Amino acid sequence: MKLYHHKTDGGAEYLCSSNIEGTTEGSFNSRYIVRIDGDITQDAKLRIDRESSMTTSEKLHWLVSLAMALYFAIRILVAILT
Repeated sequence: MKLYHHKTDGGAEYLCSSNIEGTTEGSFNSRYIVRIDGDITQDAKLRIDRESSMTTSEKLHWLVSLAMALYFAIRILVAILT
């Protein structure tokens, strides 16, 4: 899964599963939104807005994939910010 970065005017940062059409910026009209809260090297929260018809096994596989994507996204953000 590809995640798109979104930063609000207030400074909050998010990784979104959908982008704003025609851009690479994350959209709040996403199925999955990860809020990077506090120290991006340590803190993150996952909000799932919609129920899914995935099996438990599929959800677990997706969660592991998301965790790996989040890990690499955070490493990239840290490299950019340092």
